[in-house]
Amino acid sequence: MRLIMNFMLVCMLTTLVSSCAQQDTRPKTDHQMHDQSKETLARSLLVQAWKTTSLAESAKLRLDAANLLLEDQQTLQAKAVYLLINPRDLDVRYAENFLITGLQIADLLDDTTTAELALQADSNTMLANLPIQQKTQVITLKANALEKLGRHFDAAVTRMQNSSLFTGDQYNLNQEKIWTNLALSDFAELTKSKESETASFEMAGWIALATAIKQNQYNLDEQLSALNRWQLEWPGHPATIRLPEELAILSSLPEKRPEQIVLALPLSGPLASAGSAVREGFMAAYYNDPFRNKNKTEISIVDTAKTEHFSDIYLEYSTHQPDLIIGPLAKEDVNELSTMTSLPVPVLALNYATTDTLPPNNLYQFGLSHEDELKQVTDKVWSEGLRQVISICPDTEWGWRMCELVRQGWEKNNGILLESVFFNPKAEQTKLIESAFKVDESKQRARELNQILPEKAELTPRRRQDIDAIILLSRPQNARQLKPLFAFYYAGDIPVFATSTLYDGKIDKTKDQDLNGIEFTDLPWILNRTNYLKSQLHTKQPELSKQYDRLFALGADAYLLAPRVSIFSKISSVTVSGNTGLLSMPENRRIQRTLEWATFSDGEAKPASGI
Repeated sequence: MRLIMNFMLVCMLTTLVSSCAQQDTRPKTDHQMHDQSKETLARSLLVQAWKTTSLAESAKLRLDAANLLLEDQQTLQAKAVYLLINPRDLDVRYAENFLITGLQIADLLDDTTTAELALQADSNTMLANLPIQQKTQVITLKANALEKLGRHFDAAVTRMQNSSLFTGDQYNLNQEKIWTNLALSDFAELTKSKESETASFEMAGWIALATAIKQNQYNLDEQLSALNRWQLEWPGHPATIRLPEELAILSSLPEKRPEQIVLALPLSGPLASAGSAVREGFMAAYYNDPFRNKNKTEISIVDTAKTEHFSDIYLEYSTHQPDLIIGPLAKEDVNELSTMTSLPVPVLALNYATTDTLPPNNLYQFGLSHEDELKQVTDKVWSEGLRQVISICPDTEWGWRMCELVRQGWEKNNGILLESVFFNPKAEQTKLIESAFKVDESKQRARELNQILPEKAELTPRRRQDIDAIILLSRPQNARQLKPLFAFYYAGDIPVFATSTLYDGKIDKTKDQDLNGIEFTDLPWILNRTNYLKSQLHTKQPELSKQYDRLFALGADAYLLAPRVSIFSKISSVTVSGNTGLLSMPENRRIQRTLEWATFSDGEAKPASGI
C-alpha cells in the first residue's frame, strides 16, 4: 500500500487535531476570532472539517487551516493538512487559492508531493485577475514546481507564455531560466513542439535554438556554427538581443580551447586494461572530431603506473605548461591530488576523491560513480510515491556500502527502509527470498493452524504486505535468479528498480526474460545501438569492449568535456548530453551524471527515451 504522506507528518496532524478535540467549537464573534492564535484557529477549522458531511465544505475548511498554518510559519503542519485535500472536492472558486497555497508549501519545503497535488488544480484561466506583481510570483512558483517534477519543457513554456509580465532584472532572470529549462528538456519533446503551428514567435525561436544546440552537443565547433546560424535566422528574438549567459560563454570558448592536453592514465600494471579503454575512447572521439586539424590540439600520453606518486607526474608535466591534464584514473591518485594546496594547471580527474578535505580550485572530478546512479534510483522511487522499500544487495564490501547509501538517503527523506537483504552471489537464493518476504512465517502460521483445526485445510501462504518497492543492486547473473523468485513468493506485483550493474549491454532475450519488468538506469552509450563511435570501437577493440565498454564512454566524454570545463565552473546550471549521461557540475567541481532509464520487456532492455 502506497503512503500519502510520511509517518512524521501524520503524527503532526493527529496532534494538531486531537489537541483541540475537546475545545468549544461554537461560532465565535469576529473579535473573539481575532484574539485567537492562527494555530488555534487552524485546529478549530480541522475539527469542523472532520465533523461536516459535506466534502466541499470539508475541503474548504482544510484549505483555510493550511493557509493559517502557512501564515504562522508552520510549514510542515500546513503540508500535512494540505495533503488531506482532494482538489476535486473543492468548489471551483477556491481552486486558485488551492494552487497558490500548494505551490508556496512546495517551494518552501522543496517538496515534489505537494507540487504534484497543487498542479492538479491548475488551468489556463487561472491567475487572470491577480495583480501583476503577485501573478509573476505565482508564475515563478509554478515553473519551479514543474522543474521539481522533472517537467522542464512545461516549466519553460510557463515562463515563455508569461515573459511579458516581467521587467528589468526579473525579466532577464526569467529568460535565463527559460534557457535552463529548455536545455534540460527531452530532445524528442523539443522536436515535436518545433512542428507546432500555434507557437508564438518567441516560443518558436526558443525551441529552434534549443534544438539546434542539442543536435550538436558532441562537437563544440558545430554547436557554435548552429548558434551563429540561429542568430541570423531569428533577428529581434529576445535571445538574439541578449544571449543566455551559458551561450554567451559558449561563444567565447574557441579562444580558450585547450591546445595542449596531457592524458595521464595507467597503461601498465593491474589497471592497464581499464586505462587502455579510457585512452581508446578519448582518442576515438579526437579522431572523429572533424575540426581537430583546424584546432591543432596536441595530446601527450603518459603512463601513470610507472611513477609511484601521481603528484610527481603532475609537477613534472606542469613545468611544460599544458592547458589541461586529464587523469588520473586510480582513486588513490585522485585522493593525492585533492590534498595538494594548489594546482596551477587544471586537472580533469577520471575518478572521485574520498578525502574529507576541500579539493584545490583547479581539480575537476568526473567518473562512473555508482553513488550518482543510486541517488537517481532512489529519487525516482520517491517521486512515484513509493515510501516503504527493501533493498537487496550482494553480501560483499561493495554491496554493504551501496545498501548503507540506500538507507541514508531513504531515511533522510523520512521514508521507511523496511529491511536490507544481503545475498551470497555464489549461492542459491530461494530460502533468502522466502524469508525476506516473510512467506516462511506465513507457512509456519498455516502449519500451527492446521494442528488445531479438526480437518486439515488448504491454506495459501501470503507474503508481507508492507513493501511498496524493491531496490535491487545486482549483477545480471544473480538478478536472473532473484527476479523469478519474487514472483514465486507472491511479490511479482512489487515494482523493482536497479542500477546499471543489472545490465552487461549484451542482448540475450532468452536469459533476460527473467528480468522483465525491472526498471534500471544506464549510460546512453550502452542503451544506444546506433552510436557510431561505439560500433567503431567495438570493431577495433573487441576484447576490451567485452569488459570495459563503459570506460570507452568515459574516455569519449573526457574529450567532450575538455573545452567545456571553464563553462561548468562559471554556470552551475549548464548541462551537456554525453555518452555517460547528462553531465552537470552543481557543486565542488564534481561532475554529476544523470543516466537514461530503461525497462526490461520481452527479454530486452527498452530505453524510456526511445534512443
